[in-house]
Amino acid sequence: RVGFGGGGMSGDRIIFDRDDTLSFWPTPTGVAEELVYITMCPGYGDGAAGGDAPQVRVLEPSAGEGHMLPAIRDQLPRAHVTAVEPNPRRVDRLRAGGLADEVHASTMEDYLGWVGCAALGADWRPFDLIFMNPPFTLPGRPLAWAEHVIALWETPHLMEQFGMLAAVVPRIIMTGR
Repeated sequence: RVGFGGGGMSGDRIIFDRDDTLSFWPTPTGVAEELVYITMCPGYGDGAAGGDAPQVRVLEPSAGEGHMLPAIRDQLPRAHVTAVEPNPRRVDRLRAGGLADEVHASTMEDYLGWVGCAALGADWRPFDLIFMNPPFTLPGRPLAWAEHVIALWETPHLMEQFGMLAAVVPRIIMTGR
């Protein structure tokens, strides 16, 4: 099951503030919780480093105001969470909220360029999990959501070999209507 911007898992209509210029639609709580829950593998535990295993790294590349972060923290309270958001006001809210270990004031595209450089360093470690509710459209880019998902999937060194990417996508992708 997948939740959509117009309603939660129960099918109830959800009304929320939106920002058309950046295609900002806050992720409904039920959608975020289910997206994180269905993506989790038993081996991730609480996200802590156990024995020789490194701490689980999570990326939210279209963080908005952080509506997905509580669901991530509920399932992975000790994971290292990185949030990316271009809107300065939302970046301030993300930093004040304290649910992300790192907050990057950047577009996803610029962040991926930075990852390409960081991955050359000895300290870089790819992400285990990526959770996102990408902008569905942007001015002049009617398929922005697909561009974002593909860019993340294809960026070298971004995700661990068996990492998982979970995204909220338009209803038509799952239902055909």
